[in-house]
Amino acid sequence: MDGTADRPAGPLGPPGEPGAPGAPGAPQQGSDTALFEVTVERSGGIAGMVRRWSAPVPDDGGPAARAAHRIADLTTAECSTQRPGTDGPGRVRDGFVWAVTCGEGSLQCDEEGRRRDPEVDALISVVTAPE
Repeated sequence: MDGTADRPAGPLGPPGEPGAPGAPGAPQQGSDTALFEVTVERSGGIAGMVRRWSAPVPDDGGPAARAAHRIADLTTAECSTQRPGTDGPGRVRDGFVWAVTCGEGSLQCDEEGRRRDPEVDALISVVTAPE
């Protein structure tokens, strides 16, 4: 038995369509709480290395879930265009740049930008937390 007969029919469409189970960034239906699949990349620093984390984030209405909703809803035109390694006002040389992706939306910020947005900070902390 594959277990599909035990699942109630839901509002989600076939896999691969927006809002369908498995669609990137769409809240995934679970037993209790839907989940967002979120990827965080940290680049820069003195060594210039890139680290990548991916984790499901529960759509529980908390700060991390609110940030995931905001990022997933960003259009291509709204996505941050600041690139790692570019100097701009307030940039700290050799500082970290964070790129957060949820669905089609993506957000990039430096350490200061991360700290100014408590919801994004909470989302990054959830995804990068040790298991």
